[in-house]
Order: sequence, then C-alpha cells, then structure tokens
Amino acid sequence: MRIDRHVRSALGRFALAGACAIAVVAWPSPVQSDFPPEKLENLQLFPQDIETRQLLDVMKGMSRALGVRCWHCHIGQEGQDLAEFDFVSDKKAQKQVAREMIKMTRMIAEKSMPEVARILREVE
Repeated sequence: MRIDRHVRSALGRFALAGACAIAVVAWPSPVQSDFPPEKLENLQLFPQDIETRQLLDVMKGMSRALGVRCWHCHIGQEGQDLAEFDFVSDKKAQKQVAREMIKMTRMIAEKSMPEVARILREVE
C-alpha cells in the first residue's frame, strides 16, 4: 500500500507530537528552589535596600556582557541549583576583580561625566 507523502508527513508530525506529550507527562516536575533568597547579604557596592529582582537583572547583564555564568564569580558549579550556590562568599578572585572593576568604572564616570557634559554644552 502506497501512502501519499503529505499523509506520511502528517503522520510523522502526529507521532512526534504524541512522543513529546508523553515526555512532558513523564518528565519529573522541577524541584522547588529556594532561589532567589529573601534577604541579600554581603552587598558592598550596591544599595542595601536594592530589590532582589533588580540585583539579579544587573548580575544577568554582567554575565551576558562577559559571556560567563554565575559560577565564574560565585561558588557553585554549572548545572547546580542556584539555591545551593554560595553567593555571599568572597573567596573567588573573579568576584574580587569584578568589584574592583565596578569601582574603577564608577570612578572614571564620576571624573569624566561632568567634563563630557561641559563639552556637549559648548558644542550646542
């Protein structure tokens, strides 16, 4: 019996959808994580009252810009639940360097930005 290629294609898609549905139902539900923490600790360069979501957005931006993951600066391993990371620790040199780079950037901005504003006013 010869089956039209369109019918075969539709049957293949149907079979794939069915397999995916079975996989979703059979897949174990994710473990409830204690991340993000309710209270932020060891904030040295950010305001003590910064919202957790705001800090996480800053950290995501930094990791994307640098092309690294959380474990680059914080104690933890790739694939590990973030609730198990030690974000408070300062033991990793990369975290210490990141802090110094933030300080340097702030210092440059504080010194340079008033001058940039003055130059822009003169040009206008």
